[in-house]
Amino acid sequence: MESLFGLKSIPSVAIADSFILLTCTFTVAATPKTVLLIITCLMYLASTGWKKDRWTIYYPMALLMILQLFSFALSCSGTDANDMSMNWMCKAVFIRQFIKYDAFTIAWVSFIVKVLSLILILLSVIFSILFPAVDIADISERKYNCGVIDLYLPVKYKEDTVFDKETIKKVKDRNGGQYIKARLLYPTHEKTRERIPYLEKATADKVCAQFVDVGESPLPTEKLSFLLNHWKLSTIQAKMNAKLINTDEKIPIVIFSHGLTGSIPIYSYQAINLAVNGMLVLLIDHTDGSGIGTRLYDGSYLPYDKSPFQKKNPEYVRLRRNQVNYRAVEYMAAAEALRDLNFKNIPILSEIGISFVGKLNVNEFIAAGHSFGASTAITLAARCPEMFSSVVAHDPASDWMPDDVRMALFESHRLGDLSYTGGTGGYDTNNSFNKSSLLSNVLSKLTNSSKERNIHDMNLCFLFSEEFYRNGWGGSKLLQKMKQRDTLASPNHVSCFEVIKSTCHVEFSDMGMLTPLWLSRLTGMCNKNRNTHDTAKEIGKTTLRFLVEASSNTPKKVQ
Repeated sequence: MESLFGLKSIPSVAIADSFILLTCTFTVAATPKTVLLIITCLMYLASTGWKKDRWTIYYPMALLMILQLFSFALSCSGTDANDMSMNWMCKAVFIRQFIKYDAFTIAWVSFIVKVLSLILILLSVIFSILFPAVDIADISERKYNCGVIDLYLPVKYKEDTVFDKETIKKVKDRNGGQYIKARLLYPTHEKTRERIPYLEKATADKVCAQFVDVGESPLPTEKLSFLLNHWKLSTIQAKMNAKLINTDEKIPIVIFSHGLTGSIPIYSYQAINLAVNGMLVLLIDHTDGSGIGTRLYDGSYLPYDKSPFQKKNPEYVRLRRNQVNYRAVEYMAAAEALRDLNFKNIPILSEIGISFVGKLNVNEFIAAGHSFGASTAITLAARCPEMFSSVVAHDPASDWMPDDVRMALFESHRLGDLSYTGGTGGYDTNNSFNKSSLLSNVLSKLTNSSKERNIHDMNLCFLFSEEFYRNGWGGSKLLQKMKQRDTLASPNHVSCFEVIKSTCHVEFSDMGMLTPLWLSRLTGMCNKNRNTHDTAKEIGKTTLRFLVEASSNTPKKVQ
């Protein structure tokens, strides 16, 4: 069901909205004030049954009820003592003792109340149309249905890695050293007629509250979280804890990292698109303060960290580079845990009767992410190239990658007549990681100075929004040059560089499909000439097309 603004409206909510508003409209002109009051109260209670999830109905109905209570009180003041239809109610609330008006005044005030009531209903209609409750688009081209498992993935942090011990310790201390909040999406044959909530119930309130408060406004914007409460009504076409498909073919695995102000559910469309086409996808919540609604294993929530915005360049960018280093530690632990599911099951999956043991293609392991998350994926793939067969980067914030990774990705001999001097602030010689012996060890793996595999020795896909490409962000011009010179990926590997026309950065997530189209266009979240659903579908198809080509190019090793 398409809304007037090109989004996918939720039919049940649209019907409920219409019923309440039509009922109130027909009863405003009712003569028996007792009936009117009761009906209005019932409509109000119906709207509060959603716990303010439909604020477009809830608040106008609250004001409407106050007006009708006033109208009822006014009627009581003019009620004849012998009128038994209302006299008992008037006495019960002691209204007649305090309100005494003549018939003319009562008539005029009643008329004004009716007009105001109709205005409230009209406003509610307008708000409900402008801010519809919507779902993200369903995947039309699919091989399977989608199963979902929400869990805290048990992980291990190894100290003998390409990351410095100080960063590893920070990650372990914040995560309790044992678990990462995650969601698994995978192919299933089970039917998905009963949809599941888009936002996990335990974190829905925090996601809405923190998202409206991500800016630097001095006002308590978190109090406006009700404006996003309709997200709690959204659902996805998937089944919780469904059985994995029964197939002789090994299932490719994908780990996806969210962007700034992102979270697990915000990338549901792209993740489901991969799952219903035969892949196991792991989405994780990072704990560096860049995400919203991040819930730790102990039940506590991490606040969204606004402190970086107080810095100016180059300090701001260097702070983000440190965050990528932190995120990559989590990403590596989660990636290893995901890979290990092919060899040994974990208790939480055993309890629900699901196992991936012997069913995963660990040789076809894709590192993926968007923006901040794409930088995270590239960082780990660059430092641990033996882990992954492919990288999928959606609008990567390449300038936020650590020095060693930027050195490896933008090698001078690959750029032709272009040059790269390290991005914002250049290379940081004072960085503790750069000073350590780890840097030389890492660089020997990352660049062609070693015979070992490096970031260019795998299948690489870089998708950019027109917004990023037009502004030259994310190293888009450099990556395009490498693609043109055929130096982006080494021989015998697949490379992809594409700009999705008429798109904005945010559209790689689900935000454009959850936000009213007129508002997305007004705030620059999407292009004025395109529907966000069409953009999401093109991004999904382009990504899938690359992975299919990369899969045919991936060497088949004995597992």
